Amino acid sequence: MSFWLGRPPMKRFDAPPSRTASHGVPKLVSARLSGRAAKYGGILACACFLLALAPGSGAQEPGAGEARAGWYVAAAFGGSRSDGLKQEGRNRENRCYPRMGCFGQESATAIPGYRWGYDIDLGGSAIIELSAGRRLNRARVELSAGRHRSGADQIFTGLSFRDGSQVPPQALGSTIDSSSETTIDQIKTRYLTLDAYYDFPNAWGALSPYLGAGLGRASMEVAGLRYSERYFDPAGDDYDPPLSFYTSVQNADIKGSVSIWRLHAGADYDLGANTLLGLKLSYSATGSYERAVPYETHPEHSIDPGFTNTTRFHGQRNWSVSLSMKRLLMN
Repeated sequence: MSFWLGRPPMKRFDAPPSRTASHGVPKLVSARLSGRAAKYGGILACACFLLALAPGSGAQEPGAGEARAGWYVAAAFGGSRSDGLKQEGRNRENRCYPRMGCFGQESATAIPGYRWGYDIDLGGSAIIELSAGRRLNRARVELSAGRHRSGADQIFTGLSFRDGSQVPPQALGSTIDSSSETTIDQIKTRYLTLDAYYDFPNAWGALSPYLGAGLGRASMEVAGLRYSERYFDPAGDDYDPPLSFYTSVQNADIKGSVSIWRLHAGADYDLGANTLLGLKLSYSATGSYERAVPYETHPEHSIDPGFTNTTRFHGQRNWSVSLSMKRLLMN
């Protein structure tokens, strides 16, 4: 299985910490980023409102409409920050593990499987985006392709049986201990979106603010999803099967294709010679994806060599600020 029981997992310092594990007595170490989406959504809504009320946005100079028809290409580079990502896992394993209260009991607890969760703390990252579009007076349609990636740190939020009932804690007097390690190297996002914009030409002299929204598909990859847990008894007691039988090791990359939607607010400055310098604030959200994740080593392999758990990722939100350069091709 792929969840963690017992002491908080040891984290590597040569790669962003993070990741699922096996099991044991759950310690809740959750820290949530609640309220961020509402707060930042309010900021973006205010920005959009102010742009809509921008001086001069309601009228165009004579002839400006005809001059604003044509194709363009653009490139953007900036920084992004993601949050809200959650990881959930489940399986149908009915085995009781060494650091659980049911371990070693003659009348074994009926176990319907396990369910566990993590919050994923994502770091900041660079974002690169290339686009091509068509201007039709104040409206624009744009096809954009971009990517960003960030390190990740897992925060364990809970473990239960699959039906939601509580896992029994380790029995008093038990001397069994365990060591765990869990990491995620990177979470990568690549996207292709079709965005529509509405410009407010020359609202502030050579500065033209705009609003936009888009839909598309994103390729998500959780790279270097690693977990290991090993059990031992400092008192040196013997067990049948031995504690080494319960060792779990997982090392996988998880990929998925999800929907993505985006909101934009920004402004372009006319540098002349058919060139625009722009600054854009974007907010995006992606859908969920889940995969069956195999193990390198697991006690269930003695029964089912292909044993897996189901891991689901959902809730990722991303804010980005980018500087862009647009080149007008023809009018």
